[in-house]
Amino acid sequence: MPLHEIDSAEALKAFLQGSSVIVCFSATWCGPCKASKPTLEALANEMTNTIKIGIVYEDTLKEAIHDYNVRAFPTYVSYEQGTEQNRVEGADFEAIRKMIASGKASSFESEGQSLGGSNLSAREARLARLGGTTTNTEDESTKDVDMKDAKANDEAAADDKPAAKKEET
Repeated sequence: MPLHEIDSAEALKAFLQGSSVIVCFSATWCGPCKASKPTLEALANEMTNTIKIGIVYEDTLKEAIHDYNVRAFPTYVSYEQGTEQNRVEGADFEAIRKMIASGKASSFESEGQSLGGSNLSAREARLARLGGTTTNTEDESTKDVDMKDAKANDEAAADDKPAAKKEET
């Protein structure tokens, strides 16, 4: 089955009402989206009579894209009769194949082109690099403490650098 190019918000709503569909939310400016489209087309051809795969661009949906909770491009979402089943953020075709095979409601996330908002793994990496803690990351009150810890560690490291240079001379 060929890749379905979805050209309007109304066409997307109609497409989602089918059984076993996957929609790729994409952007014309997104490098990984462009690079992964041939693989998506091959996957759509491979899934003959199994699952319909469509692609829709953010500039086609405009503000309606927010109705689909798209936080990164590309985002692949499977639907059954209009209800979201699975989601993959980023061009991770191994995860997409697992999503297709599972048929269960779960979430597979990988790196995508961030649209802003919360990306917990990026935050954890940033804190680890800065020496902050990563415990209880969902609690807003600890986020400030975590960053203060990281800032204090940076300041302490900066204080140590001049002392090390003085010992060398």
